[in-house]
Amino acid sequence: PTPDFVIAIMHYIDEHYREDIKMTSLAKQFSFSYGYMLRAFKDHTHITIKEYLNNKRIKKATGLLLHSKYTIKEIAIESGFPNTKSFHNTFKQYHGTTPNVFRNKFKNDSNCVNSVYIDASSFAIDFSRAMFPSVLNCI
Repeated sequence: PTPDFVIAIMHYIDEHYREDIKMTSLAKQFSFSYGYMLRAFKDHTHITIKEYLNNKRIKKATGLLLHSKYTIKEIAIESGFPNTKSFHNTFKQYHGTTPNVFRNKFKNDSNCVNSVYIDASSFAIDFSRAMFPSVLNCI
């Protein structure tokens, strides 16, 4: 089973992903050393805290791209990215394309809704394969 403190960190990220979350501040908040927190989270989840945070942000951004008229800059801010460059780079890493291309290709395709993502209540151990299956089937 996943320890309570790992679940607590996941819940914190789920609630605060729009903020500038620093790993050192997160460790202090949960009264752990920086190294122990990072190592324990990865040992129990098989992903890093940063990967978990980015997944949460990309999940939000993908939904906004598909279901809103916000600009790319507005989506980046609403999803917690510090700037559009960071958003573009992370989005491309996760989806293999830019936010604009993704939006234009999938906005009106109801089969391409981002319905499968990890969260604190249903955590997928094999993160890399379970993260984006519904969207990957569309590409």
